[in-house]
Amino acid sequence: MEKNDKFAQLYNLKGVVMENVGKLDDAIAWYQKALTFLKAEDATILINIARIYTKMGNKGKAMDMLEKALPSATSPEIKEQIRNLI
Repeated sequence: MEKNDKFAQLYNLKGVVMENVGKLDDAIAWYQKALTFLKAEDATILINIARIYTKMGNKGKAMDMLEKALPSATSPEIKEQIRNLI
């Protein structure tokens, strides 16, 4: 299957919706699905996953996601946001 940013964006939005209605496991699944449509890691999606793990009380997995997100962050603002969370 061809990697497609548009599908990644749609699945990321689905994750946001699931997070907002409190379906955290579903949100993680949709965020992870979004990552499968990208050729490289996406810092924003990884931050979304980290936020869910934090809400679930899994600080270890949240930190793993943030550490994974830092090298893929392209903007100084996102890099600073990640550094502040770590």
